[in-house]
Amino acid sequence: MFKRKNFNELEETIREITTSDGSEGLKYGLKNELKFLIKKASFLLKADLLVNEEDKAAKELEKIETEFEMRKHDLFADSEYQMLKNRQTKIRKPQEQPLEEDVPNNKEWDACKFSLLRDLAACRLTLFNGRRGGEPCRLTLQEWMDAAEDKWLNPDEIDRIKDPIERELIKKTKIAFQTGKGSNRLVSVLIPQDCIDAVTVLSKPDIRTIGGIPTSNKYLLPFTQQSLDHPSGYYCVNRIANMAGIQDTMKMTATPSKHTFCTA
Repeated sequence: MFKRKNFNELEETIREITTSDGSEGLKYGLKNELKFLIKKASFLLKADLLVNEEDKAAKELEKIETEFEMRKHDLFADSEYQMLKNRQTKIRKPQEQPLEEDVPNNKEWDACKFSLLRDLAACRLTLFNGRRGGEPCRLTLQEWMDAAEDKWLNPDEIDRIKDPIERELIKKTKIAFQTGKGSNRLVSVLIPQDCIDAVTVLSKPDIRTIGGIPTSNKYLLPFTQQSLDHPSGYYCVNRIANMAGIQDTMKMTATPSKHTFCTA
């Protein structure tokens, strides 16, 4: 697929599989997801080529990426337009409107504010848990829902806790579990009280729609712009550290943070 001489065939294939003969017409959701899939596949392939020191092939892939960027507007303009049109139409329908009491919280939202709140939450969770940046950012909506409903807490064990401080912490903290490095074990992610409201907002379907998050994005802390992926925790922490005026942001990574927490 990633050969310049095959680009015309790629365009024809995309148009063919995203066009329906029935009443549905353009499968704009599928077409939009294919755009991101191609870009991600190209990124991963390029990384593999560089690791294997296939510099010539990696350079050729860069030319293909440039060609894709130059021609993607003509190829995906119809799906992008339809996505935007449907999103704007959907949120204007009365049955899709949020409850009146929620309007003051939602009316000022946009993708920029969504991404800022996401980065703040990702930074807080990463540093609070002393995790690698990618771990809290990989939390899914389902994992958050399980945490919000206290599915990982055993009521019988909680009843046996005598320390009032521990009992209070359990009431104010949510615990989620996700796969760790290597995906062969579960690791915990503690969600402190000051972060619960933020992740609750980030999980709301209406807020995610306004933020440009597709319904098929499973992540609690997702990318905007109709992406199906999540951001890098490192960049979230780095962005917030810069905004906070941290002098040496390069040290705001997993290893120094873990060392600080372990020796504090």
